[in-house]
Amino acid sequence: MKFSASTGFRCIVINPREIAIVLDMGWKAPCITNINFIGQTVTTNTTVNSRNLLMQNVTVRQGNKLTVNACGTITINPGFTVETGAGLEINMVRP
Repeated sequence: MKFSASTGFRCIVINPREIAIVLDMGWKAPCITNINFIGQTVTTNTTVNSRNLLMQNVTVRQGNKLTVNACGTITINPGFTVETGAGLEINMVRP
């Protein structure tokens, strides 16, 4: 998977494996793009960095943590579940 950013770059759909790859590459600028985090099951500690983030039909499994960093908006739609013993951290960051 190849990541690039340009002024015309609007939105990507990303899964937890791709997020891990992005973090391994050192890409941590949360205000570059919008992300739709939809239909995901978080089974490892995961961090999502975004300008505007839409989350829907996401389950964070017991013993794992989802950390969200955004500088714009975070929208949590129906189907978002954090199981007992799982964690959710939401951070609004400055651009």
